[in-house]
Amino acid sequence: MRETRVGTFLLWLVLTVSIPMLLLTVGVMWHLQEVQRRQQQTALIDLAREASQMVDQRLERLADGLLGLAGSTALERSDLQAFGHEAGLTSARLGGVPISLATLSGRVLLRAGDVRPEPNAAEASVRQTAQTAIRTGMPVITNFLPVNQPTRREIEVAVPVPRIGETTAERVLVGEIDSAWLGRLAATLPAGPSGLVMTILDRDGLTVVGSGPGWQPVDEPARPGWRQAIQDRRSGLLADQATLAGGPVIQAFSIARLSGYGVVARQPRDAFGAAIEPDLMRTLLIGAALLIVGLVAAWCLARRLVGALRGVPERDPAGGPSGLREVDQLTAKLRVALEACDASKITLRANEGQLRDLLGMLDLAAIVVREMDGTIRFWSLGCTRLYGWSRAEAVGRSCHELLSTQFPVPAGQIEQAVLTRGEWTGDLVHRRRDGSLMVVSAHTVLRRDFEAHAPMVMESLVDVTALREAQDGLRRLDQDLEQRVRSEMSAREAVQRRAEYEHRIRALGALAGGIAHDFNNVLQVVAGGAALLARRPHDADAVGRLGQVISDAAVRGAAITRRMLALARRDVLQSEPIEPMVLLTATQGVFAASLGARIDVQLQIVPGLPRLLADKARLETALLNLGTNARDAMPDGGTLRLTASLEAVMPADAARHAGGLRSGIYVRLSVEDDGAGMSPATLARVGEPFFTTKDVGEGTGLGLSMVKGFAEHSGGGFAIESAIGVGTTAVLWLPVVPGDGWTTAGPGAGAAGMRRSGQILLVDDDRLVLDALTEQLEGLGHRVLATSGGCHALAILQAREAVDLLITDLAMPGMNGLALIEQARELRPSLPVILLTGNPREIAAIETAGDPRCAELVMRKPATSAMLGARVSALLQRA
Repeated sequence: MRETRVGTFLLWLVLTVSIPMLLLTVGVMWHLQEVQRRQQQTALIDLAREASQMVDQRLERLADGLLGLAGSTALERSDLQAFGHEAGLTSARLGGVPISLATLSGRVLLRAGDVRPEPNAAEASVRQTAQTAIRTGMPVITNFLPVNQPTRREIEVAVPVPRIGETTAERVLVGEIDSAWLGRLAATLPAGPSGLVMTILDRDGLTVVGSGPGWQPVDEPARPGWRQAIQDRRSGLLADQATLAGGPVIQAFSIARLSGYGVVARQPRDAFGAAIEPDLMRTLLIGAALLIVGLVAAWCLARRLVGALRGVPERDPAGGPSGLREVDQLTAKLRVALEACDASKITLRANEGQLRDLLGMLDLAAIVVREMDGTIRFWSLGCTRLYGWSRAEAVGRSCHELLSTQFPVPAGQIEQAVLTRGEWTGDLVHRRRDGSLMVVSAHTVLRRDFEAHAPMVMESLVDVTALREAQDGLRRLDQDLEQRVRSEMSAREAVQRRAEYEHRIRALGALAGGIAHDFNNVLQVVAGGAALLARRPHDADAVGRLGQVISDAAVRGAAITRRMLALARRDVLQSEPIEPMVLLTATQGVFAASLGARIDVQLQIVPGLPRLLADKARLETALLNLGTNARDAMPDGGTLRLTASLEAVMPADAARHAGGLRSGIYVRLSVEDDGAGMSPATLARVGEPFFTTKDVGEGTGLGLSMVKGFAEHSGGGFAIESAIGVGTTAVLWLPVVPGDGWTTAGPGAGAAGMRRSGQILLVDDDRLVLDALTEQLEGLGHRVLATSGGCHALAILQAREAVDLLITDLAMPGMNGLALIEQARELRPSLPVILLTGNPREIAAIETAGDPRCAELVMRKPATSAMLGARVSALLQRA
């Protein structure tokens, strides 16, 4: 590259900056001159257009005056004297224009205004104008016409004068415009800039009149090629060359719309852009002077810069400053930089030995540099010691083939990860030269070449075979320990399950013992009563008394069964609407009579509560159970409060509600005492079956669990709050009645009406139950057809026996009660049916998924004679 001196560079810099700026300035001023010239040309055209409009206005005014005179009534009467007076007045109003009335032959009948002494010549000129006006029937404006004097010309305006009722005119009115009138017209033309000359030309290009400096009223000849010059334009610039006072001019023209006369405005060409030419010349001179000054200043500055820079390498301050602050600062910094460079060179030479040592240490590591296809380009001494191949043997070969690489994932995925993320780390299995396998930890990094060469891959390899074997052993040890822990946990859980099972068995044994004791008492009463009835069948009083005893024992057995079903939550509840106020008022009376005088029972009931929906008997039993527990917690007496309120559970609060309720509206019943209270540990277990804090023989631990099961079975919830020394509050939440259309029938509703007897088909596979039910129904006055199977019952129906009611057991061998009812109704669709069962699961299944008609006819065992008689009488009356 060719070197350039600083002075030359600065001179070129000045020229490069100054000359374009100078040319730009001249170009801008030249453009401004052109814009100004075009604006002056446009203004010149506007002046010509304004002058042509004035000519049209004057000629149009004359034509309008003649048209008005043509309609004169004096002319219609041929009263030339009166018409001459009117014509004189019109001539005076139009500036003294002579007005003539002539015939088609050109004979002048009347003249008004300036009376000429040469009538013959006037008649000759008027004849031609009159003929043209009469022939066209329109006003006519002539070109510039010569008259009898060689130096005079005039313009005639002729208007035809038709007679009334005639279409062809025979007379014309002619207005004669002479040079004097035209001179006055030229004097009124708009004034323009200095040197402006305006001339009026007729349609043939003959100059009529002019105005402005340098124009003389001479008889100028017609402009040759006038129509070609204007090129059928109304206004514009004339392209032909013309002079004014010996100098070139710019010509603008405009053609009048009415008369067709033209107005030409001339202005010397020197007047266009004359104001800006001196400024342009001054700008050129100033620019040239500034360019010369800039070149001289650049030369001086270059000498000073060169002098200051030449002293930098020698570090000679004697060269003197340049006088330029930035240059002096730069030279000082350059001197400091040179000194720092010298120091860096010394430091670099000192570090070269350390770098060589560091490279030797890096060569000890196992490092491979290869291409993307695996070709080895660098093989460190560490690789030689690790694998056994020398650098000469390895370079140029494929890395994967040489080392028989085994990848944890497909090699393509690893290469893609290197290209995408720039690196990859993982374990590889390589083969040594002696054939042994080893596990290496590889850290692969992609190195891209900024000179567009192929990218290279650098791999750092570390032998981790022993480490991976130790990790595998530790992993196997962890798995073995985990297996042992799981086995131990399984054994412990099995022991715990066996302990819980044994606890349940013991609890069930205790429960079974109690149940067996209670049922043995019931059976003792039944067996003893039956034996006494057999010995004394004729003793009516004894039979009645023993029958009542046996009935009471059966009721007691049914109550034991219901308690067990409630504990197992398998019982079927008979829910009905209950008024909270009535319920708690009755419960207060029961508590006052049963809990003792030392317990003060109080009521707190929110007025206007809706009815709750529950099994009334079970609810009363639950409240009595809670009241008994509260009394036991207050051995010295205290206050027991029964409260009722309304509680709405929102969907957002249902998950964390103490009673485990779903969203809805509930009646909240609580039993609160101020007794000793319970500890948190005891409170956590109070709902467990068989858990009790009472002494042996005083409690079974089933009371609270039965209350909780009843509440949840009813669609509500149960919770207990307690604290030592504060007391205990047991809360029952029960759902409200969905609507007011709930109606219930009392247990004796069916028996209130008139009883009706009928023939009943009774089916039950249990002989004892069949005989007992037969005796009960016959005792109620009904006739009974008893059978132990469904097939026999269908045979009776098919034999067309008179049957008013079908009573069948649900669970029977061969054909169950539901199948029997279905086939019986096919034979007799209107046959009333009662379905007896003692299994609560079967009752629940029928109520939720069975035939709705069967669900209405279900009756639970054991059924007393009164209950059975009421249901039978109701069905027989309905049939």
